[in-house]
Amino acid sequence: MSAYARPTLGHTRLTFFGTIRSEWIKFWSLRSSGLVLGAFLAASAGFGVVLFLNAKAGANAFTPAVHAVEKTAQLTVLIASLLASLIGLLTITNEYGSGQFRASFMAVPKRAQVIWAKACLLSLVAVLASVVSLLIGHGLAWLILGDLADLRPLADAGDRILIGAVLNVVALTLLGLMVGALVRSTVGAATTVVVLVVILPAAADLIRSAVINAAAGAYPLWRRLILYCLEVLPTTASHLSLVWEPATDSLAPSLQLSPWTGLAVMFAWVVVFALPALIRLRVRDA
Repeated sequence: MSAYARPTLGHTRLTFFGTIRSEWIKFWSLRSSGLVLGAFLAASAGFGVVLFLNAKAGANAFTPAVHAVEKTAQLTVLIASLLASLIGLLTITNEYGSGQFRASFMAVPKRAQVIWAKACLLSLVAVLASVVSLLIGHGLAWLILGDLADLRPLADAGDRILIGAVLNVVALTLLGLMVGALVRSTVGAATTVVVLVVILPAAADLIRSAVINAAAGAYPLWRRLILYCLEVLPTTASHLSLVWEPATDSLAPSLQLSPWTGLAVMFAWVVVFALPALIRLRVRDA
């Protein structure tokens, strides 16, 4: 009687850093990753030229330090609100659409580890992309504005604005990732992100103005709750970290969020979508 030896596979430990390395390879193998990152940097340059040409034309009313730092940071986050979120959601919805996620889960049985590896990878990409975008903006300010541009970022609140811009881009990228992990559809996730970071903040400004105009100085509980809810929308709260001096309206009720608290609210929105996404990942097949 002959015995057949069962082939054995070497024991391979699936480390977290190994998962990040594999996600890095997958990320750069996607054509959409390079295209969206290129579009992000190209849009930063294109809109930056328009921004600083307009600033130069209106130099009489121009405050150099604010426009060189504050406006560059706001421009970076404005572009990132769509493109960085798109990078985040495409990283995961493309895998669901192609069925590649099944292979990922076979290689890494701990499903949450795949999501956290993607989050770490995307955070690094977001930091690098936002820093390059800010450098492009500052370079354009120096080239176009010349002596009109004061590029001292560490003066006053400039350091906080630059750090806030980078963290905003990271949060927007992670928001796209978690929405994509929850919805699992590129169209559905993209629609959700656009509603969250573009449509709702724009509608919030209109609603806030309408509530304040109709209040005539009287703010019962329901009006105060509406105003408070409008302040904690994703990009509305995080915008506080991108302005030199946050505007305050002494007549209207306000949560009086600080810039750093506003950033914390933005990351809290990431957690809001991350929790159900991880639960769905655990209880349902890819």
